[in-house]
This record gives sequence, structure tokens and C-alpha cells, in this order.
Amino acid sequence: MTKPPRLVRERIDPRLTAALFANYRTPVDAVLELVDNAVDSRVDGRALEVDLAVRPGALVLTVVGGTGMGPKELEREYLRWGASRKQAGDSIGRYGQGGKAAIGHLGTRFEIVASRAGDAGAHGFADEEYRDRSHLRTYELHERPKPVAAELGYVRIEVGGVDRKVDARRLRARLGETYRPLLVTSSRPPCARCASRSRRPRCPSSSAR
Repeated sequence: MTKPPRLVRERIDPRLTAALFANYRTPVDAVLELVDNAVDSRVDGRALEVDLAVRPGALVLTVVGGTGMGPKELEREYLRWGASRKQAGDSIGRYGQGGKAAIGHLGTRFEIVASRAGDAGAHGFADEEYRDRSHLRTYELHERPKPVAAELGYVRIEVGGVDRKVDARRLRARLGETYRPLLVTSSRPPCARCASRSRRPRCPSSSAR
């Protein structure tokens, strides 16, 4: 018998103020918020791979090797507005509004697939009308195949309906400026040297600790 999908719900902290989607000076700041969250998920002693693809109308961030997220983390941490377990000094924290607001700033819809480090499978959910904030969301979590080894954390966020212009040159410069101290020397170029093909800039994977 097939198990019914698990439901996860958005939660609001009383300190939340309205219009978080608009609280970014530029789209680049919103992208850096997503990368910031990815880097904050790193695990001591394990390389973290962050792949960022930016193209017209869409953005995809894939993170492999961090803590990842299971159903509990998706609901209690990712979907809880205005609250975080991060402590001062534990994270980079330069863009503290949260990935949820960054997604809403950049685009109209998203899909997330995630798995905790050590879990054999992944879970995912999507929202096709994310900017409609007339009510809190309840999502159905669906089981998904995990595309990496079970011991690795995995998160993939795809933002669609991106209607803000992301300046690729400025994004490359800011990525390098912010995260270069964390990069491990490798044969692959760091994110600060994103390649551009057919107007579809893409940051190659970079290892960070």
C-alpha cells in the first residue's frame, strides 16, 4: 500500500515583518543569500560542492556534501519564517533574510529536492504561485531518488519565472570576493570565473570547507 504524502507547513515567527521578498537591494544579493545558506551547511572535514546555474528565466542551485535536509528540517527550519537555529559566529550570515525570501525576490515559482546526510532517499515539493502570499502554504512532500551517495547531504533548488535581471559579471565578482577564502585549490576554476555560453552563465562546481 502506497503511503500518503507527508504534509509540511509554513510557520511564522511573531517577529516577522511584511514584504521580505522586497528586502534585497539587487537580484545579486538574493542569489548570494541562497549561496550563503549552502555554504553555511558545510560539514567539518568534508568538501562541499556548490553548483550555480543562472540563465534567462531560471536559476538552479545544487549543493552536495553539506548537512542536507530531511522532512523534519524542511518544515521546522526551512519553512519557518523569521526563525533560525544559527548562532552568531556559526555562519557567514551576510544576507540574513533567508533563502525563502530570496526565492520570492527572484522568481514566481520554485521546486526543492533535498536529502539529509545519511538518508538513502530524498524528498521534494514545489510551488507554482509562490508570490501569492494571501495564505500560508501547506505542501505535499514526495519521495524522490537521491542522485548522490547516501552519506552525502543534498539540496537542489530550482527557481522559475525569474523576472529580475541578474548581472552575471557582478555576480561572478561578488562570489569571488565573498567566498574565495573558503575555496580549496583544485584543477577546476572557482565560481569567480564563471563561464558564459549562449548568454547562459554557469558557475562550475567549487569545493569549500
